[in-house]
Amino acid sequence: MRFFPLKAGLHIGSQYLALVVLEKHRNGYRLNAAQVAELPSGLIQPSPANLNISDIGEFHVHLKKLLQPIKGIKSISLSLPDPSVRAALLSANSLPVKGSDRDQLIRWQMEKIFLAPLGSAKVVYQPIPSPRKTLLAVTIQSEILQQYEDAIRRVGIQPIWVNISSFQLINLYHDLLLQLAGASGRFIVLNLFDHNFTLMIFGEATLDFIRIKGLRSASALSSASGEESGGSYDNSLSDLIMHELNTSLSFYSQSQDPSLVTHLFVFGRKMSEFIKKAHNQYHIEVEPLEPERLAFLGGLSKVRPEEIGYVTPAIAAAIEGAIELTLVPSLTSIPKIFPWSRGIFRRSQRPDS
Repeated sequence: MRFFPLKAGLHIGSQYLALVVLEKHRNGYRLNAAQVAELPSGLIQPSPANLNISDIGEFHVHLKKLLQPIKGIKSISLSLPDPSVRAALLSANSLPVKGSDRDQLIRWQMEKIFLAPLGSAKVVYQPIPSPRKTLLAVTIQSEILQQYEDAIRRVGIQPIWVNISSFQLINLYHDLLLQLAGASGRFIVLNLFDHNFTLMIFGEATLDFIRIKGLRSASALSSASGEESGGSYDNSLSDLIMHELNTSLSFYSQSQDPSLVTHLFVFGRKMSEFIKKAHNQYHIEVEPLEPERLAFLGGLSKVRPEEIGYVTPAIAAAIEGAIELTLVPSLTSIPKIFPWSRGIFRRSQRPDS
């Protein structure tokens, strides 16, 4: 008889799939099983405007192969690639308090920012608890969300929680981030998993800025020899990331002072060249975040070291779903949820097991 429930998480990236099953314990979570599968270039093309899965039949082949060694999964929490959504911070000062007028005005503001009609897109938003009175608004086209969800249901698994990887990773590392950043709470979080670029800037531990972008097309990047390749590839990629970082901070400086930021935390590949360049240019602490540092998470020795980075977003998805879908109050030893990043595409149904 199993006394601790199993929680599954699946990250769908442009280059790979990662599946984890966690066992919940009184003091946190332990990794029970993990699988990683590389995807053909172009099969997943993250976009906020177009369908992301180019060939559903081929995607199911890879998904079934990933699931085959792990039996009994009936429900799962999903981690989607960040560039499948649009996200922006909006001023709440001029918005109606509630109701359909507020919803319509938020949709209009999002269309104005991104110069694109939202149509039937799903729009969710959450207040940011700060003196600036802002909202984090996130939109995803209904057809894109449905494509991901239907692909999972087709293999007999119910998607019970859906979010993007950056929000789930922020929640996973919440306590550690605040501990490392110190009292000022002024830091940058950069998500580079799977050739993604999502930058979030925090002031007093409150979200001040967000920018989501795919670094480059999957086909362009796949010509390199993989996640841990070295030499000129790592140098060119670090230059590309530095360019996007500089662009983001230039936008941020129009309203805030970026020199007050003390730390840059990086999710993703071991980017030694980028870390060195960022430290030298901005004179701030640049630190990679690794799941081995999380006291509430055990069992990572089951994963090959080169695959730790791949499975981390799936772990974050599984834990976020477990916290949000349980009736039991969260333990102090597991990460607190940032108010602005609670499941943006939350499902009302509860898991069967």
